[in-house]
Amino acid sequence: MASNFTCVQWLNEYQKEVEKIKDHSPFLMVLCIAACIEFLGKLLNNETLDSGNNCGKKFEDALTHFESLKKYSGKNFYNLIRCGLAHRASVKEGVILSIEKESKLDETPIIINTKEFYNDFVKAVEEAQSKTDWPNHSATMNYVSVTENSDTGSSKTILYTYINE
Repeated sequence: MASNFTCVQWLNEYQKEVEKIKDHSPFLMVLCIAACIEFLGKLLNNETLDSGNNCGKKFEDALTHFESLKKYSGKNFYNLIRCGLAHRASVKEGVILSIEKESKLDETPIIINTKEFYNDFVKAVEEAQSKTDWPNHSATMNYVSVTENSDTGSSKTILYTYINE
């Protein structure tokens, strides 16, 4: 049995996957959220989803567009967090990820409470569900198909199904 998702619907499924790791690996959770923030920015842009142009701008566009993410805007998070985690397997100097400390976004070093960051991400995903004016037409087109493995009943196969941009 397969379930098909548009890009916007996939955001909900992705968030559910991130939720599974949030208490086990806040570090990986932040990486996943940062990747999805960039994806949100791509949906706010009319370039193809695979376009690697201006990814930092797209990331920042998502931060400025979604109400719960606005407080993270203008802090160079694309470079410090998203690129740091994706390319160096660590945040860059000047950022602390903490499950206990309160977020301090206007200090040096910047402190990000990972639980708060997750909750803000969830709110952005919820906001995205009600948005109807996506600049990228891909937002409402089929994007991912998830198939349950009928042999074991537990494993899933995720297929990228989007063909035309």
